[in-house]
Amino acid sequence: MGVTQTLDTDRAVKAGTGRGVAQAGRDLQKFLLDLGKQAVPVVEVGAMRPVTVVISEGVEIEVKELPNTCMGGGAKCVH
Repeated sequence: MGVTQTLDTDRAVKAGTGRGVAQAGRDLQKFLLDLGKQAVPVVEVGAMRPVTVVISEGVEIEVKELPNTCMGGGAKCVH
């Protein structure tokens, strides 16, 4: 006695499409990360480490005020 298996082509197409979209997303993510690394110099620093920034030419820096609700406890954190 043999075993037979049927293939649901609709499900196979959906699975293949999903895998293709997922791979395309990963490729696009890698491309954009590489592009970003080329466009902006980035220096990663661990949390709570003192940092000195020296600016050698005029730049405009936008500083945003954020409520400090998550630091120091007490109030409920708002994101």
